Amino acid sequence: MDAVLELQFSPPIDYEVLELEAGQDFELPSGFLCRTFPTTHAIPSQGYVLYSQRKKLKAELQGKSQSEIKELRLSGVDVSETHQVPEIAFTGDTTSAFLDAETNPTLEDALKAKVLCIEMTFLGDDVTVEEARGKGHMHVTDFVAHAHRFQNETIVLIHFSPRYKRSEILHQLDVMLPPALRAKCVPLLNGIE
Repeated sequence: MDAVLELQFSPPIDYEVLELEAGQDFELPSGFLCRTFPTTHAIPSQGYVLYSQRKKLKAELQGKSQSEIKELRLSGVDVSETHQVPEIAFTGDTTSAFLDAETNPTLEDALKAKVLCIEMTFLGDDVTVEEARGKGHMHVTDFVAHAHRFQNETIVLIHFSPRYKRSEILHQLDVMLPPALRAKCVPLLNGIE
């Protein structure tokens, strides 16, 4: 609560809205990179992967002494290479069909990012899988069917239908998700009673 009160009177943050087209990369000044991947919804949609960019010693120079590497660097040889590490991925509104689409390197990175934020609109029998797909949203049954694809450390489940109460969401996740998948899923329940 103290943080909310403190932020309430802070000056507005100056930010820039970015519109990334499918397949377009955007390098952030902080050394991060953002890429898009296609998702499936009732209207055109896409997800995003945020990568950290880390410099590492080139593989062929592994095992060389520090003095050898320093000598190479001073002679103008680039001794490092940049590795992009998928940190956070976000799907927005989507059905599970994006998981069945043609393999895409950015989508594969989304499925192994440290954190994946993915929608989970429908949880029960009140909406069938087909109805959920028709509305452009994820059903827990489709999510479970693709469990083998999620290599993420943490999966944040978002965008629950307002028809569900907090207790129903937690119960359905406990019942529907296999234990290994449930262990890494965190439902975002802010504002849900």
